[in-house]
Amino acid sequence: MRKSIFVRYFTVITSIILICLTILGTLLISFAAQYWVNDKQEMLTRNAKDMADILGELALKNQAQIQWNPQTKRYSLFFEEGFIPESMNAAILVMASASNSDVRIISPAGQVLLFATANDKMDPDEMLYKAIPADVAQKSLAGSSYTVGRLGDNYTETYYTAGEPIKAGEVGVIGAVLLSTPTGDLSGYIGDNLRMFLLAAVLVLILSFLATYALTYQMAKPLRQMVQAARKFGEGDFSAKIPVNNQDEVAELAVALNNMASSLASVEGMRRSFVANVSHELRTPMTTIGGFIDGILDGTIPEEKQEQYLRTVSDEIKRLSRLVRSMLDISRMEAGELKINPSLFSLSDMVMRVFFSCEKLINDKNIEVRGLEDLPEIHVKADPDRIHQIIFNLVDNAIKFTNQGGYIAISIREENGWVYFTIRNSGQGIARADLGKIFERFYKTDKSRGLDKKGVGLGLFIVRMLMQLHGGDITARSVEGEYAEFEFWLPAIKQEAEKPEKPAKIERTGKGEKPPKDAQ
Repeated sequence: MRKSIFVRYFTVITSIILICLTILGTLLISFAAQYWVNDKQEMLTRNAKDMADILGELALKNQAQIQWNPQTKRYSLFFEEGFIPESMNAAILVMASASNSDVRIISPAGQVLLFATANDKMDPDEMLYKAIPADVAQKSLAGSSYTVGRLGDNYTETYYTAGEPIKAGEVGVIGAVLLSTPTGDLSGYIGDNLRMFLLAAVLVLILSFLATYALTYQMAKPLRQMVQAARKFGEGDFSAKIPVNNQDEVAELAVALNNMASSLASVEGMRRSFVANVSHELRTPMTTIGGFIDGILDGTIPEEKQEQYLRTVSDEIKRLSRLVRSMLDISRMEAGELKINPSLFSLSDMVMRVFFSCEKLINDKNIEVRGLEDLPEIHVKADPDRIHQIIFNLVDNAIKFTNQGGYIAISIREENGWVYFTIRNSGQGIARADLGKIFERFYKTDKSRGLDKKGVGLGLFIVRMLMQLHGGDITARSVEGEYAEFEFWLPAIKQEAEKPEKPAKIERTGKGEKPPKDAQ
């Protein structure tokens, strides 16, 4: 059975509260019971001592004696007048009633001489003849004592009993006072405390349940929002945003999901653009190829023009081949399967060869090439095929976007253990909004295909990945309406054994400021 996180949180927190209240109640009742027992013992002991002191003074004042009574065959307490003074009787009854206890006065032999109680159900005369356990009597006559039990067969339930000796001046100990009170009062005390605790616990539980429900609901709310947003993401709708109201871990997760949605939306947009571009790039040459071949086969195209059209078909096939190769290269690089084969070669010679291969395109647009004749002889250790691919891509882009009669300026330099290649072309430049995205896959700045009729937005993405495979990187700068500039760097040969310090990251801007040399 599926349980939501809200139910689990609520159940766990509620269980913890119940367990804590149970432990608290148990400890409270235990401490209260122990406090009651200690308080009862202290009170009984104090009352027994006070009663023993009072009886001792009365016995001394009335010259009390303990004598054997042959008629009753028991020890009795005799006074000068021959009977227990009314003052002593009154004092004993008041003490018994005030302390809600049974009062016994025992002889040195342990016999009960006097019994007084506030309990109407007890017969004082009968209680006189019930024996007191010898050990209780001895302890009480010798000093303070405290016992818990039935006091022999005096009671049918448990009683607390405190004993104190009665001392009559020089006469010495003439007996002892025993005060007994039932332990049943403890049950009533504990019951009262338990009822109060349960009432308070119910109120606390109600408030806790309400607070826990509200808190758990608020805790689970962003998770429910994330679930709803994730479902929309799964359906391809990346417009859903999760509100972020806190700064905790859940909020961080919400921010991460929002960022993921933005990235997915961007990737989805680029994917659709890529599919549209690839579809166009595939459809156009295939339509051209199919049309020309059909024209040759059915005789629509005369024989003297067939070679011209076959060359066009060949160019379109090469264009398709380049597209497929680019896509395969990306797939291999992302899978980590593309390996570079470094060797020593002249970077300057390679740049010259690339420009010579593009001579016709350069002449067609009347482009001035600057810096080619001043290139220094600099060697690098890299994969020559991949570096040729990089340079050709940059030169081809520069030719495409250079204005008629404009210029392309190139330079190569070695600095701080790195070899830099820079290419700048005049023209409309790159918009600030596009500058930070030109190295992303599928991204094209010329969405109208006015200048770049063959590209699908993969060239610069492949260039950056190839540069990073070589341990270098590439960056771009531009001023709209003036120029666009690309620069890549590779480790120099002279510090191959010791890896050179990586150039500082160049911020891409639309203002055209060149970074200082020590940061390039």
